Amino acid sequence: MKKIILLILTAVVLAACGQTNNTSNSSDEVVQPIQADLQVPKRAEPGKKITFKVTVTQNEKAVNDADEVKFEIWQEGSKSNSEMVKAKHTKNGIYIVKKTFDQKGIYYVQSHVTARQMHTMPKAKINIGNAKKKDTTKKEHNRHHSQTKVEFQPPEKITKGEEAAFTANVSTKHEPLSDASVTMEIWQKNSKKHEWVNMEETSSGRYEAKTTFKNKGNYQIKVHVKKDEIHYHNVFEVNVK
Repeated sequence: MKKIILLILTAVVLAACGQTNNTSNSSDEVVQPIQADLQVPKRAEPGKKITFKVTVTQNEKAVNDADEVKFEIWQEGSKSNSEMVKAKHTKNGIYIVKKTFDQKGIYYVQSHVTARQMHTMPKAKINIGNAKKKDTTKKEHNRHHSQTKVEFQPPEKITKGEEAAFTANVSTKHEPLSDASVTMEIWQKNSKKHEWVNMEETSSGRYEAKTTFKNKGNYQIKVHVKKDEIHYHNVFEVNVK
């Protein structure tokens, strides 16, 4: 009889533990985006070794386990001939690359950071040998921006506390844009708290993501699209019932 009572008590304790674990796992945590602080000198001389570095953090804590950090380097007007260099991790989320430029000119340095299922790629420029800059960057940006389109498709009805699916069809020059970094930046009006949700490409130029809204009311959703020279964004509004 004692053995039977002991077995029953053990089963009750295990069931209670299971319920406790399920409760803790069900808590909804907002995933903070990774931040990449790219540091590139504004000027340098030909033949001098230069160190480029990017500091990767998440929620103000160093990210020492990035999946991949690379630096893409190219001379102004020659993006198609860019050089991709793998970065080396030093400490405290700092990843570096050392580079020597042989020729004068304006160069661009873009770090491609992939960590914790997120991607970011800040860009900076450096003037080697005090070269004069060609006035093409703004024209190129405007050209890419005007040719990039996002057809954003939110659900017809969004209910507080229920998962909602979003789709973005992205194109440039009237062709689907594949292999881009597409994210949704979400915030409620009059709120300083922003949530970032990565969208996954399910077919050529088609990106999808699911998220849950904790409150009712109007939300702003800014869709960010990044790939090479393309950095497009547009803001949409949705209402949560």
